[in-house]
Amino acid sequence: AFAELDEFSAVIWPDELAQFERTTEGTFKGVGIQITLSKALDIQVVTPLEGTPAARAGIRAGDLIRRVAGDSTLGMSLTQAVERITGPAGTKVTLTIEREGTQDPIDFELTRTEIPIYSVKGWLRTGAKETEWDWFIDKPNRIGYVRISQFTNKTTQEMRAALNAMQA
Repeated sequence: AFAELDEFSAVIWPDELAQFERTTEGTFKGVGIQITLSKALDIQVVTPLEGTPAARAGIRAGDLIRRVAGDSTLGMSLTQAVERITGPAGTKVTLTIEREGTQDPIDFELTRTEIPIYSVKGWLRTGAKETEWDWFIDKPNRIGYVRISQFTNKTTQEMRAALNAMQA
C-alpha cells in the first residue's frame, strides 16, 4: 500500500509507537545519556547530557555499559538498551560501567527524571548547556547557521529563539 506514496511515508507499527512518541515529544524519562553501539557491538556512552542524573553521577563519554538493572548488555540491541534505561520519572535504575583505566566495574544507581530534548543547534557550542550556541558562521557578514536535528513539540519555539538571538 505504501509503494504508491512518497519516500517519507511509513507505517509506525504498534510495537514502535512508544519509541516514536519519545522522539517527537521533546522530552523523555531517563538518566540523560546518549548511547551508541561501538564497533565491538558494546553499548557505549557517547555523552552524558549536562545537568542530568548521569552527568551528576560522573558517567563519562566512552564508558561501556555492561549491565542495566543487573541484566547483561551482551548481545543487547541499542533499542533494547534504551527501553531498559528509560522508564517512569522517579524510578531507579543501576548501570554497571566499564571504564578505561579502572580494573573493576562501577555501579551507578540513578534516578530517572524528565530530560528535555533540544532539537535546534547552532554552528559552534559555546558552553556546557544544550542551549549555548554561536549561531554565526560569519558574524560580520551576518551569515548564521541553524540545524534542526529532529522535530519535537518545541522545535518551533527553539527556532524562533535562535532567530531572535541572531537578530539581536
